[in-house]
Amino acid sequence: MQHNADDNWRNRAACKNHPNPDMWFPTTRKETTESAEAKRICVQRCEVRWECGDDADRSGARCGIHAGFDTTKTAGWKDLQEFLGRPTTRVRRKARPVVCTQCGEEFQTNRVGSAPRCMACVQGLVLVEPVHDHLKWLVRETGWIHKEIATRAGLSRSIVQSTMVRRNTYMKRESAERLLAVQPDSLAAPR
Repeated sequence: MQHNADDNWRNRAACKNHPNPDMWFPTTRKETTESAEAKRICVQRCEVRWECGDDADRSGARCGIHAGFDTTKTAGWKDLQEFLGRPTTRVRRKARPVVCTQCGEEFQTNRVGSAPRCMACVQGLVLVEPVHDHLKWLVRETGWIHKEIATRAGLSRSIVQSTMVRRNTYMKRESAERLLAVQPDSLAAPR
């Protein structure tokens, strides 16, 4: 089987523009409807499933769902190895702490090479906390409801609601930038 080896495979991944990228990084080891849905999307709709699995294997990504396998679980990791046609008893490089070249956060990786980026930056995600704080301030200053903020940001109300309750730790960078750009009319720049 021929596999595409280019580095832009992430741009074609089914998870790339999904409205809930956190589905691929479950916060519990139990199977949830979200993690099951993430696996289903990988298996049924992702055209770069092999490349994703190969990247997870080569980088030692033992967090999240990659190529339809939950690599946080030993069984999921072994299933991924089998999917890739690789032995499951491979010697693994020891994880080492590195600093993400994009966001500056420290994380653990087995990957060898320059310019390491954490998984959140690779996926185009940012922390929810500063956006949550901005939305709280907006509601306090303007009295706007979620629907008004969503309309002004050009986003769905559910994105605003999940950000307000901090349902997830990370969110898509584009959504965060749109929400942070929303300002009360008195502070908005003239058009």
